[in-house]
Amino acid sequence: MKAADMMIGVLVVLISCGLLFYIGCLGGGDGQLPVLNAPRKDCLFFDSRRWNRVLNLSHLGKEKDEEEAFEKELRRVGVFHGSQVFLTPFYPVQRQEILNSWRRNLLIPPEELAYLQAALWRLKKEWLVN
Repeated sequence: MKAADMMIGVLVVLISCGLLFYIGCLGGGDGQLPVLNAPRKDCLFFDSRRWNRVLNLSHLGKEKDEEEAFEKELRRVGVFHGSQVFLTPFYPVQRQEILNSWRRNLLIPPEELAYLQAALWRLKKEWLVN
């Protein structure tokens, strides 16, 4: 697989607590799964469940109670899913609060190792193991 094929939608999934990663790629390729040996300092670690909430344009609370309180506030103003605040210009305060909450995904460590993922902003040829 060429590096250009890997650059489309790179998501690095942590195999172990060490430095060895599998890379999931969108599109292209010959079906081979490349393995990287990327330095920890170049990785952004996050909880895959919270990342899914970001992809769904949802609020990330520090605790479940905070998320439920925010969703209750959204319903009070007539919004039934966080994504609705991005579709209209009518909820700038709620939109900004959702955007600000996404930073927590990188600040709060995953509670379970099974949900730990990492992302890279760049790939270097020398990191490629196979």
